[in-house]
Amino acid sequence: MIVETTTGAAAGLALGYAGLTRLRTGVYRYDDERDQPLRRFSWVPVAATVGAGLSAAAHTDEPLLAAVLAISAALLVVLSGIDIDVRRLPDRWTWPGAGAAAVATLGCALVAGDLGRWWGALACGTVLSLTYLTLAVVGDIALGEGSLGLGDVKLAMSLGVLLGYLGWELVLVGTFAAFLLASCYGVWLMVVHRKGREATMPFGPFMALGAVATWCLPVLGTF
Repeated sequence: MIVETTTGAAAGLALGYAGLTRLRTGVYRYDDERDQPLRRFSWVPVAATVGAGLSAAAHTDEPLLAAVLAISAALLVVLSGIDIDVRRLPDRWTWPGAGAAAVATLGCALVAGDLGRWWGALACGTVLSLTYLTLAVVGDIALGEGSLGLGDVKLAMSLGVLLGYLGWELVLVGTFAAFLLASCYGVWLMVVHRKGREATMPFGPFMALGAVATWCLPVLGTF
């Protein structure tokens, strides 16, 4: 486990620093967002290292899957930084991410000799994405402006595939964790910072944290 954890952490550190460079330059911003002050993202390499290391350690019995989840965890940290900065999940990340998740899990399924897991993963990704789309539409109708964006819908496809490859139960756990964490943060904003319903917050980081924590459960349970 030490070797896998170290390797995963090293990959996460490298990806975290690469992502930090992009976050500091703000190259993902639209023209009307370029005048906004840049945020501090020093936490990105740390979070990417920890997330990738734990992801690799949690699945040492399947090395390829461990690598896929470690890289995914690090990239999700960087994507969360973008969402925190501009309240948007760029299509250039979410669309390729969905395709990459499908291809990566297909490779894992072929190595494991179990294509059934892959078909199940695709089904989970599709269902989760449609669920988020429904919530986004309902939010638009009921509130005039939904709390979920289309970026969240697209990210749900990737997370649904990755979690679904591990089992549909983990899709439920990861999704519940995301909404629970977001709800707790919303309450904290209202109680501590006295912000009302007009306050906005990115949902992508909670989706990412819920998913990564869920697929790290095997190793987190050992602490």
